[in-house]
Amino acid sequence: MSEKYDVIIIGAGIGGLTAAAILARNGKKVLVSEKNPVPGGYAVNFCRGEFEFDVSLHLINNLDRKGGISYSILEECGIKDKLQMLSPKYLYRSIFPDFDIRVPQCNPKSYIKILISRFPKEKEGIEKLCEVMSSIFYKVEGLQGTKISTADFVSYLYTTSQDMLDKFIEDEKLKALILQLWPYYGSPPTKLSAFYFCYPWHDYTYIGGFYPAGGGKTISSALVEVIKKNNGAIKLNSKVERILIKDNISYGIENSQGDVIQGKRIISNIDALSTFHNLVGNKHVSADFIKKIDGMQPSLSAFVVYLGLNEHFKKVNKEDYIIFINSSYKTDTQFISFIENDANNVPLSLTLYSNLPSNMATGGNKYVMTIMTLAGYDFWKNMSLEEYKKHKNKFASILIKRAEEFIPNLSAYIERIETASPLTMERYTGSYKGAIYGWSQLVSQSGSNRLKQNTPIDHLYLSGAWTQPGSGIKGVMRSGMNTAHRILKETK
Repeated sequence: MSEKYDVIIIGAGIGGLTAAAILARNGKKVLVSEKNPVPGGYAVNFCRGEFEFDVSLHLINNLDRKGGISYSILEECGIKDKLQMLSPKYLYRSIFPDFDIRVPQCNPKSYIKILISRFPKEKEGIEKLCEVMSSIFYKVEGLQGTKISTADFVSYLYTTSQDMLDKFIEDEKLKALILQLWPYYGSPPTKLSAFYFCYPWHDYTYIGGFYPAGGGKTISSALVEVIKKNNGAIKLNSKVERILIKDNISYGIENSQGDVIQGKRIISNIDALSTFHNLVGNKHVSADFIKKIDGMQPSLSAFVVYLGLNEHFKKVNKEDYIIFINSSYKTDTQFISFIENDANNVPLSLTLYSNLPSNMATGGNKYVMTIMTLAGYDFWKNMSLEEYKKHKNKFASILIKRAEEFIPNLSAYIERIETASPLTMERYTGSYKGAIYGWSQLVSQSGSNRLKQNTPIDHLYLSGAWTQPGSGIKGVMRSGMNTAHRILKETK
């Protein structure tokens, strides 16, 4: 047996790094074991030639807003002063067959005014709906201004986003406009918990969407710095093969190098299915528990096209940061197109990173942007290598052509193309079927129905998107914080 740690964290995603930073700052001896050569999970950057790309981060809420939950997390992690938040001119641009609107940044009154101007008969419903969605946010954050009872608040945890909008809005096109951000939460409005839509909706619409200068890697790098500064250890290229358990108590790990490392507490920040099926083993947990997790639904994955653009692109579009392109108003139809990888009809999210003050390209006057769409896994899984490459290239070409309808002559500016499919997501993160949001944020997997931080194994905990409260940078950071708090309380 080697040196013993107070806490071993499996997986250096943001949830695990958050837990590790808080525990290390509270005097715990921590080890983070990560299978990849870099920490961060989905919050990493990669370079190709003159271009630096952010793997996944588009926008996050303003994490350093004083008085909010996020602010307290940053303070506890010790990274509050290590992030510079950049603000795009518009929160996003939303393109539908009959509408092309830009949503103002940090100006909800203007946004509501835009909606009412397009749908004057829906004025009362728009105002009431926005009030309810904001009240849900206030309730969670413990802020004054909430106009919703506890009973009504709980009911929205188990109400779909679509059912909530149906109470206030009649026009189907207006509903689609208001629900524009749903692909960022991974489930169609007919299945997505109203809570999981309302909370970030207020966060983005009222407080704003921001991007950390330097990309997603700056968050993970800041957390790693804190962990190391407080005598924590980060072991990269070290895949955990087994969680050691005796008498229903976890006491260490065995990694891919054959090292056996002892830990008084273990946190798994990886895919929950891999945690229990592969690392723990079915013999250590009940058949009912295995049946429960096997019956839960993972989120969709994604297909991303990363584009490196030449210096002439600056004259094309200087003001948009995120552009949503929708070929339909029917969200269930959109969701089916994601599952089937229907490149001609899937909604697209374009992110023009270089329209922010901090240019993501590494040299000269180059530019970078991405085209992202949700994507089903099964379409890709049984292809030969030759078929896979052919389909990836074809898929990317169609998405670029569709983006070109709104960014004229886009192809002429492209110097570099990189692509990532659901298989890419699975390979790098280990997430089941390349799921990018952990469990799908369905009503049946919301609130208390989502996995808790504690597990059936004593001294084994979970953090990250597969557990409460949910996905996204803020969600997984809060999960990591909650896990750290539980361990600190138990080990006083």
